Amino acid sequence: MSAPRGSDKISSKKKPLTRYEKITESGQEPAFPDIGEAGYLVDIWHDMGRVTSGGMGPVPLSWSEMQSWQDLTGVVLQPWELQMIRLMSTAYAGQSADAQEADCPAPYNVVESVDRESVEKRLARMFGVYAKKKPT
Repeated sequence: MSAPRGSDKISSKKKPLTRYEKITESGQEPAFPDIGEAGYLVDIWHDMGRVTSGGMGPVPLSWSEMQSWQDLTGVVLQPWELQMIRLMSTAYAGQSADAQEADCPAPYNVVESVDRESVEKRLARMFGVYAKKKPT
């Protein structure tokens, strides 16, 4: 018996680039939000692994995985810190599939500049009705 046609070839499909990879390959710098004093939680979350593998793709870190990380490292986190890490993991897992698309918007708002004239006109339209009413 002979092997099925094409079985000796390795798949030439490449893993799709992430949005971050596409942005950096085009020579641009991705805009990240300022996380301020919470940066240590992001470092811990990365050390924990951000997400874990599920049957259909990435899934959030489980409470038991986070507890195991604490047991192994000797680092004891406050309940609110664990909740924040769990929220980050959940958001990351949910966004990971969408982020494969080049036109996927960032999961946060980036304001580069404000057109004051445009904002002024929009506010005037919104509140103009109230300004025209006479007090009773």
